[in-house]
Amino acid sequence: MEKIKRIFLSNRPYLTGVLLFFGAGLIFLLCWPKGDGFLLLNPYHGPFLDFFFSYFTYLGDGVFSILIVLAFLAFRRYGSALQVLVAYAISGLLVQLLKALIITPRPKDFFALKNQIHLLDGITLSGSASFPSGHSASAFALATSLALLAHKKPKTWIYLVLAIGVGYSRIYLSNHFPRDVYAGDESTAGERDASHPSPPGRR
Repeated sequence: MEKIKRIFLSNRPYLTGVLLFFGAGLIFLLCWPKGDGFLLLNPYHGPFLDFFFSYFTYLGDGVFSILIVLAFLAFRRYGSALQVLVAYAISGLLVQLLKALIITPRPKDFFALKNQIHLLDGITLSGSASFPSGHSASAFALATSLALLAHKKPKTWIYLVLAIGVGYSRIYLSNHFPRDVYAGDESTAGERDASHPSPPGRR
């Protein structure tokens, strides 16, 4: 317990931000059903944002995490490389396990009326592997590892902002629902029929 306390105190800027982010996310998920919450966050689009998020989302790709590992190895920071690699491996295994156990459609298949959501050719995915978001899990695993390894702790909030940005990119690109990003529990309570989606609203 004392060790956990020391870790939190030495990484307070980052870990406090994480707690606030997930607390706000939990409130959001409790207030809006899956489809309504997605529609609430997905309507803002434009050519520049399409271009930006199409590439920014790759910060949550496994290849990017491996590049960070290789960079640490190049600078002979072997312990740091191992920590990032282990975090990435654990998050990846958990994500794949949950995807295999929880079959739920992506937004493109959930909404019968495709004009309700923003679709990008070659980027917006279909299928039943929506929960949870692998990119978000990788981004937060990497951000947490880098924050714990950082020497300048007050600036580690930047890692959190980037990870949140990756999470939002998955919603923006219509690949995941908010609950996938927050890795909330799968629940059918309060969900609407995909063939009769309604406009966003609190209920």
